[in-house]
Amino acid sequence: MVKIIMHGCNGHMGQVISGLVEKDPDAEIVAGIDVADQGKNSYPVYTNMEECQVEADALIDFSSAKATDALLAYCEKRKLPVVLCTTGLSEEQLEKVEETSKNVAVLKSANMSLGINTLMKLLQDAAKVLATAGFDMEIVEKHHRLKLDAPSGTALALADACVAKVARMLGKKEDAKYFENRSKAYSKYFDRESGLMRGRLLNGKFQSPFNPLKWGDAFTEGNAWHYTWSVFHDPEGLILLMGGKEKFNQMLDSVFLLPPVFDNSYYGFTIHEIREMQVMNMGNYAHGNQPIQHAIYLYDYSGQPWKCQYWIRQVMDKLYTPAPDGYCGDEDNGQTSAWYVFSAMGFYPVCPGSGQYVLGTPYFKSMKLHLENGKEVDIQSEGKGCYVDEMLLNGKSYQHNYLDMRSLMQGTQITYRLSEQPNLQRGIHKDDAPYSFSRK
Repeated sequence: MVKIIMHGCNGHMGQVISGLVEKDPDAEIVAGIDVADQGKNSYPVYTNMEECQVEADALIDFSSAKATDALLAYCEKRKLPVVLCTTGLSEEQLEKVEETSKNVAVLKSANMSLGINTLMKLLQDAAKVLATAGFDMEIVEKHHRLKLDAPSGTALALADACVAKVARMLGKKEDAKYFENRSKAYSKYFDRESGLMRGRLLNGKFQSPFNPLKWGDAFTEGNAWHYTWSVFHDPEGLILLMGGKEKFNQMLDSVFLLPPVFDNSYYGFTIHEIREMQVMNMGNYAHGNQPIQHAIYLYDYSGQPWKCQYWIRQVMDKLYTPAPDGYCGDEDNGQTSAWYVFSAMGFYPVCPGSGQYVLGTPYFKSMKLHLENGKEVDIQSEGKGCYVDEMLLNGKSYQHNYLDMRSLMQGTQITYRLSEQPNLQRGIHKDDAPYSFSRK
């Protein structure tokens, strides 16, 4: 039995590794130093490393870079092999650690969002150090606890699509084709039986059992109903996977029709993102957490832009208020505010790199953007209601569900004519939909 001390494992990644070690029949966590204590730990927890003198064979660390020097001194003193998992060290610090501490495995990119391949490489590096204590990392693989997580797969597919576009612009056709093929990888996570994205195991099979309402696990701070829509560069491809626009719209409708129920068994308690979804009470739509914030705009791709307009106005009216609790959840680097500012103007960048903004409905009667090139974008709205009955672009009727970035940069006059009744004939044709990779 290999005895492990866990240090600073408070974040998501640290909790994942802690969970793996706890499930390994040949390993035992004998102590925790500065770890989250939910009152369920079967081992003693210490706030100061010097207080912890429990006998152990190795230490796994997920603390900030600030604690590194003291931690290494502690492990050197106790002759403990250590797996140091941090992204907070500079390249010079990393080199110094690797040169002076031969019993340290430094995991340079310890971030769950990087996906399973990177994580497995990190664990293999760690195994070289832990092998001196007899800890066999292959046992972890046999448990099939590490999964191909859908959030990583869909996010990396978007990144590949953007790289492909740059390659095309540079005339590198082979590189472009390579990354275009990689950008289709999101389809690997689509489960036709449920019509939702689903995590896969190392052996390629879908994770089972599958509960689309389960938060965490294969979905970072969300569930399958949230991450299924994270195909930013190819909503048309997702529509095709789901069986067409009618089925797609039914599934997207279901996000709002479902009650705000959830499964929190992965965490063992209700994280604040779940509670915020409950409090906001817009079905299973969790605007307080970023992964689903763009989903409302996907109605523009599926021929029902009036639903996009309706739900945008619902979010603007109900989930943002000028009060101390006026935000419905995380700000996260400005994203929740950015959603509000863009949506108030009447358009939103669903797919960065596409050169397009997807249309919604404006919130104010008048807004003006002063661009860095001296041009202006003048946005006016007329009438009552949230539905766009007609839109004028530089004085001419405009039917599409997107705006082109280049046109905006030349200076543009946008007029929205709003109504309390939806216009079921506007923006419904194939050519009205914004950019999708599958519809080039």
